[in-house]
Amino acid sequence: MRKDNNRIILEVGDTLYRYDIEENLPPRWDSNYHNPEYTGCQYGDKNSIGAIFLYSEKAAAKQTLAAAINNQANKGRNISIATITSTVVEQEINLLDLSTGILECSNLISVLYELGIDVTTRQYFSYQRGTHFDCLHPFLMDLFSTEASKKLNGAKRINEFFYSLINLLGQSLTDFGNGHVFKGQLEALLYEGYVFWEPNPISDTYCIFSPNKLSHPEHETIIIHEDEEMLDYLRRDHEGRHRILSKNIIVNTL
Repeated sequence: MRKDNNRIILEVGDTLYRYDIEENLPPRWDSNYHNPEYTGCQYGDKNSIGAIFLYSEKAAAKQTLAAAINNQANKGRNISIATITSTVVEQEINLLDLSTGILECSNLISVLYELGIDVTTRQYFSYQRGTHFDCLHPFLMDLFSTEASKKLNGAKRINEFFYSLINLLGQSLTDFGNGHVFKGQLEALLYEGYVFWEPNPISDTYCIFSPNKLSHPEHETIIIHEDEEMLDYLRRDHEGRHRILSKNIIVNTL
């Protein structure tokens, strides 16, 4: 894997990983298979373009799996068996780097704009806010103002729109109908996907539009109660949630 300006290039032999809360997965990449965590939504399939989301480290996949298992437990579903999948890059893959040096949502949107990709249009929809991204266009223009106050206000309003969660914006670019628009814009610039940051200190998230340069998936069945590493990740995730809940309770009682 190497970086080149706004690109991250996956090289032949690089191994990537993902998780799934299901078992007995298809032996080949299947764009019709969708993560069961996101099914049943009124908008359809969250990953409607059938992109493949991967991590560069197995530990990142297992950590995210732990969070998914705890999420399902909160919904009353007990996950006892899951899957970690690995795949190997067979030809170089050119990805847009939306992670390196990008710390805020306003940074990410301005980088895209400078590359010729304007996401502050009615083609993009915030499924959290229930409104289109075009309401952000004046604030995007403010980022390029010579007036410091306008720059600051523009950044503030964009960041607030995404709840100051850069990972939320990174995901939103390919959520539901957004994915078809964003994929087309990136492919027009010869990108085969993109890289963005999620709250995982071990690895960025690699979104690859097509599996045609990846080896067939290799699935490893994880029996949760027999995997000491998974049990540790589950405990840490649970403790992290408890700390956040405790802080919120304290703040709300002040």
